[in-house]
Amino acid sequence: TNHRVLRILHRAGIPDVLVLSSRGRQEFLAERGIAGHFVPLGCDPSMGRDLRIPRDIDVLFLGGLDVPRRNRLLASLRKQNVNLSVAGSWSDPSLWGEGRTRLLNRTKILVNFARTPSEFSGYRLSLGMANRALVVSEPIYRPEPFLPGTHFVMVPAEEMAASIRHYLQAEDERRLMTDTA
Repeated sequence: TNHRVLRILHRAGIPDVLVLSSRGRQEFLAERGIAGHFVPLGCDPSMGRDLRIPRDIDVLFLGGLDVPRRNRLLASLRKQNVNLSVAGSWSDPSLWGEGRTRLLNRTKILVNFARTPSEFSGYRLSLGMANRALVVSEPIYRPEPFLPGTHFVMVPAEEMAASIRHYLQAEDERRLMTDTA
């Protein structure tokens, strides 16, 4: 739907400047004749901070729960005995601002499943990193400025449960990555 709207706007000569938060989106539009500039997402205090509180949530998915693909992947983690918590609502005030910061600070691992395969979910990654939750993600096409293995963990969905179990046990490795991120 975003592409359809941008195509209509582009034909009308709008916008003058288009800024995109991922190289993948920039490439997608360029292939369709729409030029855009890549500017990575920034991070500001509204995204959270380290509260230095106990992390009593092993694994969290934070995001819209109205995506069948995502729900299948979350169900698969549960079937593999991953202690998974989920939260997602555009209208729940507890999932915004300080409530979200507190929730993410209680989280050891934040799972990233995008709406579509390989999609860059930069905001979710930034939220996890700002709050020092280790992000474990399915593969992302062109995740820069983030580096897999340095700022977050990127593994195929079928390997995610094993990776989560590893990082839950490997607290020093997890902390090194969250500090770097």
